[in-house]
Amino acid sequence: MWEGLPDALRADLPPFLQGRVPAAEHRPSRREGPLAGRLGAVQLQRHHSGDLTHWKVMVSPPPLPASMGFAPTNAVARPGRGCVNEQEKQRRLLTYAKRIAPSAETIESLATESSAPLEPGAEALEHAIKAAHAVTRGLESTLRPEELWALEAIVLPRNRPVIDIINGSYLRPGAPWSALDDANFRKPIEAAIPAIGRVEVSEHPTLPYVGTGFVVGRGLLMTNRHVAELFTLGLGMRGLRFQPGLDNVQVDFKRERGSSASAPFRVRRVLMIHPYWDMALMEVEGVDGLRPLTLDSRHVDEVREQDVVVIGYPAQDPRNDAALQHRIFRGVYQVKRLQPGKIMGARRTSSFGRMVEALAHDSSTLGGNSGSAILDARSGKVLGLHFGGRYLEANYAVSAHDLSRDSRVVDAGVLFTKTNVGGQLPWANAWKDNEGPPAMPPSPLPPSPVLFVPAPSGESLALTIPLHITLRLGVPALAGNGQTALVPGPAVPPPVPSQLWGGVGAGAPGLTQVDVAAAVAEAQRTRDLPYYDAEADALDRERYYAGVQPDSDQDAFYDGLHGLLERTHTVRPSYDPSRWLYPWVDRQKDLLLRSLYSAAGHSFTLQEILQKDLEVERERALRLLERPLTESLDEGFLEQLESALPYNCEHVVPQSWFKAREPMRGDLHHLFACEMRCNSFRSNNAYFEFPSTEAFQEDCGRAEQNRFEPGAGKGAAARATLYFLVRYPNAINSPAELAEERLETLLRWHQQELPSEWELHRNQAIFSIQKNRNPFIDFPEWAARVRFARGLGR
Repeated sequence: MWEGLPDALRADLPPFLQGRVPAAEHRPSRREGPLAGRLGAVQLQRHHSGDLTHWKVMVSPPPLPASMGFAPTNAVARPGRGCVNEQEKQRRLLTYAKRIAPSAETIESLATESSAPLEPGAEALEHAIKAAHAVTRGLESTLRPEELWALEAIVLPRNRPVIDIINGSYLRPGAPWSALDDANFRKPIEAAIPAIGRVEVSEHPTLPYVGTGFVVGRGLLMTNRHVAELFTLGLGMRGLRFQPGLDNVQVDFKRERGSSASAPFRVRRVLMIHPYWDMALMEVEGVDGLRPLTLDSRHVDEVREQDVVVIGYPAQDPRNDAALQHRIFRGVYQVKRLQPGKIMGARRTSSFGRMVEALAHDSSTLGGNSGSAILDARSGKVLGLHFGGRYLEANYAVSAHDLSRDSRVVDAGVLFTKTNVGGQLPWANAWKDNEGPPAMPPSPLPPSPVLFVPAPSGESLALTIPLHITLRLGVPALAGNGQTALVPGPAVPPPVPSQLWGGVGAGAPGLTQVDVAAAVAEAQRTRDLPYYDAEADALDRERYYAGVQPDSDQDAFYDGLHGLLERTHTVRPSYDPSRWLYPWVDRQKDLLLRSLYSAAGHSFTLQEILQKDLEVERERALRLLERPLTESLDEGFLEQLESALPYNCEHVVPQSWFKAREPMRGDLHHLFACEMRCNSFRSNNAYFEFPSTEAFQEDCGRAEQNRFEPGAGKGAAARATLYFLVRYPNAINSPAELAEERLETLLRWHQQELPSEWELHRNQAIFSIQKNRNPFIDFPEWAARVRFARGLGR
């Protein structure tokens, strides 16, 4: 069948199309996707045109048994839990196809025009024609499985296509979008293309680029908040800064298919990360020669069913059906593309922990489209800023109309057809909470002096001590009025930056900053949020786990989850419980913080736990000062200090097991509020379940000889540990720390205590910060399908 086919072309085909594997025996790889396993008859056709030879691979779907009709597959599906079963997918497919399906005559006219690598054969085309007839006539309930297949595999790629942009001009579209070739459409659209670019962070460890952006004013670029947060710290308009090591950000306005041409411009600074909308503004050098795009301020209701084009840089997304994704995007990613569609109106969706009223559209988009411009196909003006979507339902954007209502966006220099500033804004409180740091409550402690103690090496140790003392050690001392007074002693050299001490703590070695101001600011920022928004969380879950295959074998499922958790863990806060954990993440519905292991449920207010950590900080500082100058400040001393004076924050995977390294140390999924006595009682002992008559028992639990059974919180602790094993394989690599047989105990606790609303709240809150989730909170049944010993390197 393949005689005459050039080797270079044959090598690009899947194994079962190369003839190396019989189609009946082929088992599709992840890269080929599930569609490959559903192909039926295969034919090769050769066509001559002048000196060129064209090859077409003709495929058709296999005859499917009637039992596969609308019966659900084995996919895990629980109400509101994210994985979509086959029945739900078919419902969405029919609804979506009814919206976009052309007439059967249009499909027939396209039969010889498609340039897709896998051209449907006559049988598949016939199925698509029948399906289109049924959908347009309201007879979708009569569709057979092979006709449903044709809807997804043929109709979608043709009717929401992806069009190449070459040398600033888009290729001629086919039906039903051939009107875009008319000069009335082409001229305004192509005038906008040069102002749309790819946002690149050269030092980013995993991403070749982070999204799309477009010029909206003089030297002003608009993109998504979730794009900017990949390299920026801060929120609002004050104190924004690049993340350490990620300050070389550029926007390349070329990056087209088949071209190495590049036009990068440096991002000088980030001007705004909107506290409500998924939008950010950046100042970009040297773009004055690019004509800014104008945002169309019309209300969403005025642009419903408007023809639009999305222009951006779609990236391959492993969460999607690989074969369908390949068919729509023709195996080409990360270059500038044009994606036509229509405005669907306003839809509610989840964005940064809130339900927002977004502009919905139905263009074909992928992950790299984040920050893409949605252009009115007739005027070339921007109707919205694309930020996400749900397969077979809708894609979402921040509407230009809503941005035109925000005085801060208008004052930043964004160009609008009309401004609509004034009136009450749904996001007014979001801005109010981010206008600046709130005033700190009066502190019972006097001002904190900074004392410099000569170290044996001749360097200096800078200690911030929140207490009122006078020292007579031949060093600067705090006088009664809170000011630093000099007493006789050796000269004190300048302080050494804390990072020279190996990154131990946020200040000097052995100390962790207790940032009361940041804690209060975070508590105020979250005060109006719902404790747990189940509707928003269900949407987030569905998007996050799209493409996960829980029915794969235990090792493959482990690998898939590990890749997802690591890849999406894009924000990695360093260890700072006063800022990240206590103010919102770990609070109960009554806003108290409960000690994880306490059987009596000991609780604290935010103020109380911050005060307790300040007291621990003071005691640690004193012990550091009391240490003889001849005694080295080594890891052993610091570990001893940590053991003697633990904070009120528990790592369910003890820090000593992973050498207190980041990002493990600051990963919020395994951090919990825990009173110091329970933290100390547990020490770094592994979890264990004693027979009911064994071992000493108190409120915190039972402990002896590297064994610890919590008095409470077993289910939450188990799920956090299971998360850690999947997220950080081999970080725990000694049986002395966690023996493999202890995994059975963790799984038993996990099954006995299912996630509570508090854990669901934690998972949602952490997702908004770190961008990854604990799958065993979202889908408890998945724990039985993973071989967790892989996380122990065994």
